[in-house]
Amino acid sequence: MRGVIAAFFFAVPISASLPDDSGPMIWRVVMYADIPKDYPAEFRNRFCRELRMALETGFEKSIVRVEVDDITDRPSDTGEPLWKNFRERGWPALESDAPRPLDGRKTHFLKLTKAGAAHRIEARQLDGFTGLLSPRLAMRESESIELLPRLAGLMLTPEYGAAGTVISTPNDAKTVRIRLQAGKRPGSEKLVQANDIFAVSTVTAKDRNEYGQARPYTFLKALGPVVEGEVRCEVLSKYRQPIEERRGIAGFRCMKIATQASPLRVRILDMEGKPAPANAPFDIWASDTFLPEPTPRDRFDILENVYISKRPLPKVACVVVKFGATRREAFVIPVGRAGDPPIELRMRIRPEDIAQAEFDQACEELVQKAAAADVGSVELYRELGQLIAEGKNEAALQKAAAGLKTAGDMEKTLREELANLRANPLATNEAAARLLNACEKQLARLRADRPELERKIADLKDAVTKANDPVKFEREFRAKELARQIAYHTGRGEITIALELYDKLIELTQQADLPAKKAKLEAEWKPANEAHAAARKVLLEEWRKAATQDEFAAVVPKLKAMVEEFSKNSDKHGLRNFLASLPTATGRLGEIVGNLDESIPANRELLQTIKQWNEEIRKADETANAALK
Repeated sequence: MRGVIAAFFFAVPISASLPDDSGPMIWRVVMYADIPKDYPAEFRNRFCRELRMALETGFEKSIVRVEVDDITDRPSDTGEPLWKNFRERGWPALESDAPRPLDGRKTHFLKLTKAGAAHRIEARQLDGFTGLLSPRLAMRESESIELLPRLAGLMLTPEYGAAGTVISTPNDAKTVRIRLQAGKRPGSEKLVQANDIFAVSTVTAKDRNEYGQARPYTFLKALGPVVEGEVRCEVLSKYRQPIEERRGIAGFRCMKIATQASPLRVRILDMEGKPAPANAPFDIWASDTFLPEPTPRDRFDILENVYISKRPLPKVACVVVKFGATRREAFVIPVGRAGDPPIELRMRIRPEDIAQAEFDQACEELVQKAAAADVGSVELYRELGQLIAEGKNEAALQKAAAGLKTAGDMEKTLREELANLRANPLATNEAAARLLNACEKQLARLRADRPELERKIADLKDAVTKANDPVKFEREFRAKELARQIAYHTGRGEITIALELYDKLIELTQQADLPAKKAKLEAEWKPANEAHAAARKVLLEEWRKAATQDEFAAVVPKLKAMVEEFSKNSDKHGLRNFLASLPTATGRLGEIVGNLDESIPANRELLQTIKQWNEEIRKADETANAALK
């Protein structure tokens, strides 16, 4: 999954995109009152007059000029066609995916209705400079008729969307500038604050007219205040190139939208607008950047087919929808009020897609179970070695016997699950086959450990039985244990540990053939040349010890060359050592991700870097396994 994408922006044609700074912007409020006929005749006139006064108090007159029109009783053959359409159809009249003609005027459509004892005010903004419609319907209610104009003013003022032109930043692909309408006039610094969110539109020209069309799932985030009429912004989009120069495009514009920190609710629909089936295996998470994998607080809960974030998300959310084990889609969504309806996201969800996604998810879960069993086996050997070193043979025997049974039961269960999954026709899918092959390798490692564990149990039984004569049997038992540990670490390519154990075994037994065996292993471990020695140094002194982001940043780019050097010199010990280190390294990277605060921009970039590291590690893993075959 990608991080926040900053596309390369081309300079846009100036004549088609720069705002006119010669005078104040026109903010027109068009009011339609669907209220009982017995309301006082003066009510609507007073409402419009007091609303205009309330709106004007929030802006400098040099920046905004407010006009309020009552279209309730206006004849159908007067005014603009959209006004008539709005009176007849309501809010759907404003919604359109087609390019909108641009007239440069900002219009807030406001509808006043009576609902029981309460009066309801609804409003939505249509910007004539960008062609953008505000993403959500603003709504307030009050039983007091006297407070309605003031309430409407308080609702509309923060909804006002400053607009401007998107300008590319030279030599910086991650940010753009917005040149605001009336940006250099007194009071313009109040129009935009840091972290404000802008929707983006594409402007096209035809027959000397301009048209604006929303750029889906693409937004700009202000990085600071207005400076000389401009605002520097970060680009947030689900697309790799959300804004690109193409033939027929006259420029790109944007409008500030009302957002706030709030929990986000999401509903998944198919491409026809129908709710996703209940059995569709979705996993959804979000933050202010695209995370390759979620932390617990980023993952959404589900309630009655609606996915809900566990925490408030600040103004804009980068949402990842994982469908099954392998398919992911990304969305950038502005965050509105807590009571807003769920955001509807459309995805291709055919019955066959659901079946494959469920199967892939089952494969992924099996891989996770096998990996946990593999790590558990390594941990068991570590604990047994510690108990034996402390002379607690009986405790070691009990733990080893329990571990052997658990490992056997686990392997049997996992192999049965693997066989069932492989028998499914969906297993031929490339992603599913890759997951099942990974599980097969982990189970093979688990089975390879079983004979050694059985021998360890036999020796422990013997040691416990003969515990009444410790002098006679202690040396023999310790010798067998050292020999087993030498074989175990040699099989994992951990030759430096095996050589140290050889010294202990030689000192303990004075066995005549042991020095020759140690010398043979030392010869096998000796680097063939300087390049080979350098690769070993990377493995043992850098990769094996890496625990911080700086240490991983330094060593991960060296893994490809390191593994290739081992393969070229037929260094099976080096290859096995690298493969044995992978579970520990993956765990350390997971700890780094879990401790990151993704609200910090530098951490968002680090998450994307870690994703790249994981991909490089996966490739090195595949190369090492292929070289050992």
